[in-house]
Amino acid sequence: MKKIILSIISLLILFTLASCGKYKESTEIKILAPMGTPAVSQMYVQKEKEAYNYKIDLVQGADSLSAAFTSKSYDFIYAPLNLGAKMYLNNKNYKLLATVVNCNYYLVIKKDGNFTLDDIKDKHIVLFGQGQMSSIVANYIFDKNNITGLNISYVGNVAESMSAFIADNSIVALISEPQLSKLEGAVQGLKTISLKEEYTKVTKENNLPQAALFIRSDLDSNIAKRYLSNLKSSVNKVNKNIEESAELGSTLYTSFTKDELIKAIPRSEIELNDAKAAKENIEKFFSIINEYNDKLIGGTIDDEFYFKA
Repeated sequence: MKKIILSIISLLILFTLASCGKYKESTEIKILAPMGTPAVSQMYVQKEKEAYNYKIDLVQGADSLSAAFTSKSYDFIYAPLNLGAKMYLNNKNYKLLATVVNCNYYLVIKKDGNFTLDDIKDKHIVLFGQGQMSSIVANYIFDKNNITGLNISYVGNVAESMSAFIADNSIVALISEPQLSKLEGAVQGLKTISLKEEYTKVTKENNLPQAALFIRSDLDSNIAKRYLSNLKSSVNKVNKNIEESAELGSTLYTSFTKDELIKAIPRSEIELNDAKAAKENIEKFFSIINEYNDKLIGGTIDDEFYFKA
């Protein structure tokens, strides 16, 4: 009888730990995220990674992400929405678990007075991530506003775009948070245009999912639920406790200061929506982009794209 009672107690303890998000996985869970707002969104997960048995790797740009989707070397991957969709169409290795970041891309210029899209016509424009969400949204907005014949060049990631602007303030650069807040501290007299606001003007849609969380298709749904619960808690803390989060972020991501993150977090558009909640907005975006250029996604996404946790 004692053995039975002890077994029941053990199971209750295990269930309690799992339900509150403190359950430690028996095998290491591997997570890959690009530096920037996806990394910031999961900072409290990263803080407790040893308690959960999570291994978190951070990278710059999308090249490493593409390779990871193919190799299945990670359990969870944060990536631009369109990249995850294209990789799903290629191999079905990963499905969408949630959207994490809405559009926080900004065109940046150094000038006096107002900054409008007309001001970019005679400028050298540097966009990051050719073929990724950043450049797709920028070029979509340029085309829909009939701004043609632009002098555009591409760099691999937002850090390179920021470096190009610092080296030559005469250009227009595409920047995202939290790098924008860092750039504002380095260069005075910046003016910005929000691509989310311009996208809304063109499409009348107020939601533009930028970065998403993808899960390996064969991963156990209980692992998905636990990680999603941990991430939800992290996102809530990031948005609610900005100063505390900025302090933590500056220790985890030493390229950003506390003051930069205090400014960046409110503009970072960090918002967690699970696959079911995000589906309608994702489908609207895919419909708009496929009508604009059906090669950018490369096909039609089916219902299996959305992981059922």
